[in-house]
Amino acid sequence: MNPCFHTLLHAGLVLRPWQVQDAESFVQAAHESTATVGQWMDWCTPAFSQQNALDWFAQCRDKAARFQAYEVGVFSADDGRLLGGAALNHIDHD
Repeated sequence: MNPCFHTLLHAGLVLRPWQVQDAESFVQAAHESTATVGQWMDWCTPAFSQQNALDWFAQCRDKAARFQAYEVGVFSADDGRLLGGAALNHIDHD
């Protein structure tokens, strides 16, 4: 986990970096969203796999470690269910 981004808990939501155990629910969400998200995100296809999710999580960790982007999952504080994702990216350090 990146020391630059800690888990945030507020108003029933948990925002935290993606973890290996999130891959299955991430893939399920991607598959459910191919007709909508897939229109503007070319990775969101029925072929998106658990390995694709794990590769994405690794990219997220790498970008966070280099202070380039912070990609996190948004989860229900009640039951841990994946609700979506959020990001701070295209950071201009100047």
